[in-house]
Amino acid sequence: MAGGGGLVGIHHAIYNHLGQKQTLIELFGGELPQQAQLNNELWLVYSGEQNHLLNVNLGHFVSSYGATLLPGDPSGTADYTSPLGLPNPNLDGDGTRGYYHFTIPANDELYTGNRFNDGVVFGDGHNQINRLFANDRFVGGSPNPNNGQYDAWGWTKLYNTGGNTTGRIVYLQPGETADRSLAQPAYAQVIKNGVIWASLGGEEVVITPTPTASPTATYTPTPVFSATLSVVPSQTEVLVGETVDVVVSLQVNPACQYPVLELQLAQTSSDGATLAYTVPSTNTVGAPVTNPFTYTLTALTTGTVSFNAQTYGELNCGSGWVWTYVNGSSTAVHIVDETIVPTNHLYLPLVRRDE
Repeated sequence: MAGGGGLVGIHHAIYNHLGQKQTLIELFGGELPQQAQLNNELWLVYSGEQNHLLNVNLGHFVSSYGATLLPGDPSGTADYTSPLGLPNPNLDGDGTRGYYHFTIPANDELYTGNRFNDGVVFGDGHNQINRLFANDRFVGGSPNPNNGQYDAWGWTKLYNTGGNTTGRIVYLQPGETADRSLAQPAYAQVIKNGVIWASLGGEEVVITPTPTASPTATYTPTPVFSATLSVVPSQTEVLVGETVDVVVSLQVNPACQYPVLELQLAQTSSDGATLAYTVPSTNTVGAPVTNPFTYTLTALTTGTVSFNAQTYGELNCGSGWVWTYVNGSSTAVHIVDETIVPTNHLYLPLVRRDE
């Protein structure tokens, strides 16, 4: 992890059975203690239980990207208050109470005794717990007196022991049964997101202030993110049935980081011109995305078409990670069904000799 690796833990990863997982517990920042008892409301319950996940970090790539979430319920059933007194800034803001959420059907095992390690700090900085999910289950009409029931249901952590190399850690509570937990589409997407996010650890840009001999404090502004997405077809004219390569390349301000998690290439035409995606066979590719990236398309119908590309990634210019899109467009490509016949004609004089 200290070398910039990634770690994704599901369910049992933080169950400290017989106290044998102390290294993992310290890495993740939370645990289900070894004294946990099965079918005990204060520790872990299984039979007949649904697992209701509230997205308390709406917009974070891991908890939100591609996951089908239900909006907050006006009745308040998708609402909760942190028993740790943690702030809950991620209400969906759509005029109802509650959080966006999804449910894993019974039976699923709930670690009602999950708890964060003593001394952890919450936030999105190095070695801080950045919560993703909570759970709104009540025990006897009251929140579980163990401090993890609501808050310790899923989180990320940037692991850094000093220097500019950072590992990435993800923990997600559900996962007892593959036929239920892992088969729920929204949760399967969340796991995929977690693996992608964790794989992006490594060296970070270190912003070094300009040295000065003056004792007066010098203000060093945070770099401004700028990026150019170029979309360049290999030719401006192509025959029906032939292929054209479209090269998408991204240039980013070198003072910032912007790992791309998804690239899309769309087509725009006002006269019905179309091309089929040949390599790859879809307009969307996921991480890791090579830069530059080349699409190969086959012309299907005549007309004029242009290409619009979009990247989706996580930028950091020294003040934190933010999810950002970058867009770019190409010049027009003309699709014809035969080579163009020259319109200029050469007229030769008629020579005749009478015998």
